[in-house]
Amino acid sequence: MLIINAPNVHSGGGYTLLRGLLKALDNSITGFIFLDKRFYLDFSIPRSFTVHRVAPTLRGRLSGELKLKSLVNKKDLVFCFGNLPPLFRLKGKTCVYLQNRHLLESGMLKGFSPSTRLKITLERRWLSWREKNVDIFLVQTPSMQRIMKNNFGNESKIIPFHTDVTNYQRFFKKSNQLENKKWDFIYVASGDPHKNHHRLIKAWIYLAEEGITPTLCLTIDKKKYHKLCAWIENIKKAYGLNIYNSGKKPYKSVIELYRNAGALIYPSLCETIGLPLIEARSEGLPILASELDYVRDVVEPEQSFDPVSEISMGRAVKRFLGAPMEKLDIKEPHSFIKEILKIS
Repeated sequence: MLIINAPNVHSGGGYTLLRGLLKALDNSITGFIFLDKRFYLDFSIPRSFTVHRVAPTLRGRLSGELKLKSLVNKKDLVFCFGNLPPLFRLKGKTCVYLQNRHLLESGMLKGFSPSTRLKITLERRWLSWREKNVDIFLVQTPSMQRIMKNNFGNESKIIPFHTDVTNYQRFFKKSNQLENKKWDFIYVASGDPHKNHHRLIKAWIYLAEEGITPTLCLTIDKKKYHKLCAWIENIKKAYGLNIYNSGKKPYKSVIELYRNAGALIYPSLCETIGLPLIEARSEGLPILASELDYVRDVVEPEQSFDPVSEISMGRAVKRFLGAPMEKLDIKEPHSFIKEILKIS
């Protein structure tokens, strides 16, 4: 029997992947699924599977863990999709699909809300405390495998997946379909600090000061990240930036956004796999992204940049657009001496 344990997955990239995984199940497999009560299920699960909803409370999670322990037999496979090992050692084989890089690396929590910092800290401790209950860890990329080995000492197996990889390719296939798009660039991301929106907007300010005003579409939840959205609106008005925030969108609507954009720009500081990189490439978009390992695990970007420098980011945009680059007037020795003498 296959038991999928995902009591803490209900939004973001985790939701997208879990939804795709559940839709791929059929009646040839029997099993049990532990789902977060907040998980929106808009399709039918095969009759060979039983679904148990878990309340997002301490009592609900403990009740779910106890039920999981009583349910598992020796020949069962338990697939933990929500990054965390089971609370108890189980009779069957247990594997954990680790997708959250924040759980593996210390620090990296600057800018998060107190509640989010507390949640990640507790989950880090849970992972460290209960990793002995895991038979095998699964990760999505070579970068995650290295981090897992270096920080935890655990071996892991790389098995990346996405809901649709039909048109995914590592390299950009040139086409003439990039003209007449609604937006020049799109950045599909939440408003979490590591998504680096502040630096991206500063890059757009740099471009505006150079007389370049490309259009940019964002997907920030206006309610959850209202302070960030308000800041962007103020900057947009102050500098005359062409930025549009579509707000949080369901997966199908996000695909439509890609189809209306000329390129993906991806300045995130930290990702496990960076699902939008795969999605954008599958839709045939060129990519400008951070020069970081997680990016080159999955794609070869057309332009890359230092994600902590708005100048580097802005220059990457200029190169992509074919805008002229400022030339440094480098002096030869005689001219250099003349310039020095002018100072006096």
